[in-house]
Amino acid sequence: MKKRFIVVLFSTLFSLSNISFAQSDYGCKKKENNLQIQLRYAEQHGNVQRAENLKRAILNVREYCGKKNYIEDQDLKLNDEVYRQNLTEKIAKQQSKIAEAEAELEKAKISGKPKKIREKTEKVQERQQKLEDYQQELKSLLDQ
Repeated sequence: MKKRFIVVLFSTLFSLSNISFAQSDYGCKKKENNLQIQLRYAEQHGNVQRAENLKRAILNVREYCGKKNYIEDQDLKLNDEVYRQNLTEKIAKQQSKIAEAEAELEKAKISGKPKKIREKTEKVQERQQKLEDYQQELKSLLDQ
């Protein structure tokens, strides 16, 4: 009876340890599978820019989860021109958003309300930071 209990106990502990090791990789696989589904959908509907962004996201998941778990996938070759164009469009949109936020800030300054001025200033700063992030990403893409 004691031997049976010990065998069951060790087999349970062994199976639980295997589950915990498998779960660390499971999160990466689950993320990649979700991205793959979105990628197929984007490709089916001709959304080229979305497909390129999803390919980049999949490659990032693979890179940060450990390259040793993946083999080179020829379907995930990136089209840098599409990605560059997408970033350029985002930069232009962000610049127009900054102009709008600066106009709102000027109106707030005219009103003289400190809370409103602070909120609009923060909005301008957030949008400028986002613009800088896009520009940095584009610069790193061009440097490659």
